Amino acid sequence: MPCGTFTRSIWIGWISAIFAVLLFTRPKMLAWAAPALLIFVTFMPLSLFSRMISIFDTRQESNLDRIRMAEAGVEIIRDYPLLGVGPANVKEIYPLYRRHDAPRFRIPHLHNTVLQIWAERGIAALAAYLLLLVLFIRQCVKAWNGPARAFAQAGVAITVGLAVAGLFEFNFGDTEVFYLLLDVFALVIVNLDRGEYGTGNPAFHHSS
Repeated sequence: MPCGTFTRSIWIGWISAIFAVLLFTRPKMLAWAAPALLIFVTFMPLSLFSRMISIFDTRQESNLDRIRMAEAGVEIIRDYPLLGVGPANVKEIYPLYRRHDAPRFRIPHLHNTVLQIWAERGIAALAAYLLLLVLFIRQCVKAWNGPARAFAQAGVAITVGLAVAGLFEFNFGDTEVFYLLLDVFALVIVNLDRGEYGTGNPAFHHSS
């Protein structure tokens, strides 16, 4: 559960995933979102409340670090927009682009999926990543009201949650996350196309 971790990007991703599913399934329930959030914030532990408030503090160390990494990432992309600097080279070249007040001199990655992919591997790699998300969500939306709706909703929730969390962390920096994402995508797609779960994809059926 997101309330059990101090990782703020997980909170934001989780909330965004719930919002996306409710937007398509029960949009009227979104009217209760603000009161529910207010009640949750009122009774949440003080340690979690302090952590949540820190999201808006741009001088907080981890926040400032991400801001400076984003600024450096934009500069790297301006210099290497087509092919990027190459796999695993962002952490090597970052000291040349960091601002003087950046908390860390060396970083493992840019803590932003879009910036990291573009800066490291170029515009084609970024386009491939975005196309993967768009095509996957399109398949889920097509099956939204069918027998496989549970898998379609789970697919949208996972994609939105991961993409939003990836604005504050490079989710693919950990192979565990990367492989889990691919496994979940495959599981959802297979069940969207299986006859016993949905209408199936005609391309997978042979004419009798």
